Amino acid sequence: MIRILFQDLISERPCDHESHSASSAPTGSLTSQTQWFPLSSSGRLVRLAFTLAEVLITLGIIGIVAEMTIPTLMNNVQDQAFKAAWKKSILHMLRYMSK
Repeated sequence: MIRILFQDLISERPCDHESHSASSAPTGSLTSQTQWFPLSSSGRLVRLAFTLAEVLITLGIIGIVAEMTIPTLMNNVQDQAFKAAWKKSILHMLRYMSK
């Protein structure tokens, strides 16, 4: 059965999986949604997904970079807010003094 499925993938023609198996899975089950892995030119299986370790390492790196950059961004926003408030205060004082 597996050999037939891989031959269908290599020949790039659509495969009717139900015709190859004696017992077909229900349409909503996990086994009916399984994606088959194609073979490479050397006959080895090709991975089509990331492993859990790769995903966790990537999320860890993103978290570290975010931890380093977010405080800097927040300080820049606070500095801009402080400068805007300072300019507003100076303008109010100048208007008061010019009366």
